[in-house]
Amino acid sequence: NMDTHSLSSPYQLFTTGHSLGAADSVLLGAALHLAYPNEKIRSINFGCPKVGNIKWSFWIDSLQPDKGGQTTASSDDGDIKKSGSGSFEIFRFVNKIDLVPRLPELLWFTHAGHTLQMSVGGDIRAYYDHLGNEDLGYAGVPFGWEAAAYAFLPGALASHISKHYVEYLEFYPPNQPSTNSSNVSTLYYVRDFERVEDNAQVYSYA
Repeated sequence: NMDTHSLSSPYQLFTTGHSLGAADSVLLGAALHLAYPNEKIRSINFGCPKVGNIKWSFWIDSLQPDKGGQTTASSDDGDIKKSGSGSFEIFRFVNKIDLVPRLPELLWFTHAGHTLQMSVGGDIRAYYDHLGNEDLGYAGVPFGWEAAAYAFLPGALASHISKHYVEYLEFYPPNQPSTNSSNVSTLYYVRDFERVEDNAQVYSYA
């Protein structure tokens, strides 16, 4: 067992991966949250397929720091009880019309966490909980997002290659600076989620 309180502070726990490794990073993050419910854990992954069903995604999304839903273990009736002060949050980068994040094509499978859609020209748009939240004014991925990969399948397969994710993020460096209390400048690829009033209604990878 790891005593996280014995580590030098500050520290952060991240999981990451690409494709199947991205899915593994989500499962690992959830497991780490159950093992260390007082820690703040984030999964930042690339080209991640859908990992679970709607109930799974609702549970994962409930662990986000803005929702205060911390859980530790299953009870006798199968429900997972809330406890601890930590959180688990997922940020999934999707390169243009990458096919894999649209899979599997099963009605009961859906994404957990936030979608960071990488578009041509360096425009990265963040979609809260993938499907959005109208009560908070956040938009979900636009209509047609799921089907976009099938418009040009060779491009959809090429978009999934890990090298293309790296090349995109290197070619389009973050350009939105922010300075913290220590006057340390931090760069962000995206600073806010897409709003309902600003979101396009039809998906376009360009």
